[in-house]
Amino acid sequence: CCFGRDCLVLNQGYLSEAGASLVDQKLELNIVPRTKVVYLASETFNYSAIDRVKSRGKRLALEKVPKVGQRFNRIGLPPKVGSFQLFVEGYKDADYWLRRFEAEPLPENTNRQLLLQFERLVVLDYIIRNTDRGNDNWLIKYDCPLDSAGVRDSDWVVVKEPIIKLAAIDNGLAFPLKHPDSWRAYPFYWAWLPQAKIPFSQEIKDLILPKISDPNFVKDLEEDLYELFK
Repeated sequence: CCFGRDCLVLNQGYLSEAGASLVDQKLELNIVPRTKVVYLASETFNYSAIDRVKSRGKRLALEKVPKVGQRFNRIGLPPKVGSFQLFVEGYKDADYWLRRFEAEPLPENTNRQLLLQFERLVVLDYIIRNTDRGNDNWLIKYDCPLDSAGVRDSDWVVVKEPIIKLAAIDNGLAFPLKHPDSWRAYPFYWAWLPQAKIPFSQEIKDLILPKISDPNFVKDLEEDLYELFK
């Protein structure tokens, strides 16, 4: 498998990406950008010389002899399977923002928002058994109002709260066959962050525990993952 990780199945990265999105949606974590398995064709993809020659030949036949060309099942390059993920804008690597927050601490309410989002990342990684979660493959979007004075209306001052969001991307090295002990003992780089030392909040417990304690929910999730990976 990739990078010599014998804990993973070969060439299943795109399924892992889609599987992480599926788990995210089922658990209502809402931190993984929507990801689906798709079939696409493009001249920029890696194709063999034979595939390219066939594609050009079929197009030429369609142009020169339409009756013959119309009999082909497919005109153009064959589609390739992969994962297609929604692009998120305004986000930066978590490492960038975490360093900034060390020098410029967040307001208390915003820091709590970050912690609640971080807890969802932890839950996701545990459940999909992510083998590669560094601070460069989860993202943070921090919208801090430039005018902290807000909008003045008579004697009232409206102060805008900063908004912080998290996006868990690059989930292609999850769903291993076994613990990645032959690679490294601990695959979660976030375990060394101060946020990881804080016990789970009641909010995340209320969101997750009823679901994973329900045998029907777990069975449905297993079946959906089976259909995706089979």
